[in-house]
Amino acid sequence: MIKLTEVDKRQYQLIQVDENGNEIVIHNYDLVYSPGSNKYNVLFSYVENMCNTLGKECEDWYINLVREYKEKQDIVIIKNNLDQLKRYCDEYLSKLNINFEGYINKSKASKNSIFFDSREIHEIVKVSSYLKVYFTLYKDMTMDIPQRFNNQIFQELIKSLVNSPIIIKIHKIVSSKTFEYNSSDKYMWMYIKNMVCRTSDMHITSIFNFVINYIIVTCETDKNPIPYLISVIDESIKWILRTTYKDSIVYNDSIATQDVNAVVGRDNLKAYCHNNTIGQLCVMAYNALEELFEEDERKDAKIEDFKSRIECIKETSIVSECITYPILSKILDIPYRHFQTLSISTSYILNILMYKLMEHTVFEEKYPFMRRILLYHNTLRPIVKTSYKIKNLNKFVETFDHFLGFKNRTAVYDIYSLLIGKITKNEYVDFISGNSITNFPVNQLENEIIDFYNKFFSGKLDDDLNAICQKIDMNM
Repeated sequence: MIKLTEVDKRQYQLIQVDENGNEIVIHNYDLVYSPGSNKYNVLFSYVENMCNTLGKECEDWYINLVREYKEKQDIVIIKNNLDQLKRYCDEYLSKLNINFEGYINKSKASKNSIFFDSREIHEIVKVSSYLKVYFTLYKDMTMDIPQRFNNQIFQELIKSLVNSPIIIKIHKIVSSKTFEYNSSDKYMWMYIKNMVCRTSDMHITSIFNFVINYIIVTCETDKNPIPYLISVIDESIKWILRTTYKDSIVYNDSIATQDVNAVVGRDNLKAYCHNNTIGQLCVMAYNALEELFEEDERKDAKIEDFKSRIECIKETSIVSECITYPILSKILDIPYRHFQTLSISTSYILNILMYKLMEHTVFEEKYPFMRRILLYHNTLRPIVKTSYKIKNLNKFVETFDHFLGFKNRTAVYDIYSLLIGKITKNEYVDFISGNSITNFPVNQLENEIIDFYNKFFSGKLDDDLNAICQKIDMNM
């Protein structure tokens, strides 16, 4: 018989016990660290039980496979033994006589549920068994199986999953679980997208690959693998949320109203400086708010009304995203994504500041309505897509120079159309009067936005933007 004994962390011994009870060390495994490494005992327990259950023939085959590959380091040895590996695993599963029908409950299956029948569960367990035997070699650093050959062997062992609906069902579980978390915590997923630049679709692919490459092999033979896979998928999604949040929150800022959000691996001091600057902008914004109501007899009441109103707003400011953030990002050299993590109330108070900073500048003269809408708040959720297209093509062509160095107008036309469409396809309330905006001058806004953006991205507004920057410096 054979024994696979754990000697130390990720170190095992393959021991053969002869008829007289003498123990002979056949091989010392020195395993690599990998996801699911705490499940190595599941792999070795399976191999030990299989060899001892099937008898000396299976035992000698496994020992010879280990010895021969260790000596010759020829991948052909493993490839030539794959059929025998599968036969022994199939025979062992047959002897275990597992009732896979007992793992399913057809009465709970619905039209929209992802249902695995007994045959599919059996197939997952079978493939997991193949991988367990192979992984005792592949994860051993002394065996040194090249990665390019490992991919070939791995694909051969899991091909029954790949060539069946099973693989699609596993992917559907990952997708549905991810979208379920996305729906319940959409703002966290938006934050992940902005900070890590990875969408939920990209995470679905990562989790799916993780499950196939590292988790299928750790399924226990005598247990239903589906609940185990689902639990791993749940934990993987939670880990994405926890890790991104934990790595991004550095410390609390006593000046600003939001936490400091830093990109993983970036300079946290720079993140602190960005947040500190925004905190000072908020102080300036409240001073601008007081100046806005300076001549009003009900100044204090209106300021309090404004503060309470912005705290109740639930929709992100479109105007902030399209006007305030780009300007502040450029003149203060703060990454645009940093502004996207600000609270809704902060975005609106920065709009008030931008309205005041544009006073007595070219912006007040050339873009009066674009400046005016800084005092509006949208009441509807911003749309993602729009069919709106720029009407004044002459204005677009005449003012276009280049877009961040690129001369392609088609892409820019689509971007401007989307931005203008997002702004115009909404409903607004004036912060000052509290009245709804009924006569929204779309044509005027379009002309001003086109002129502004074409000059903004071609560098023709740099002098005017520096004037705004000087106003900020004077008040800090």
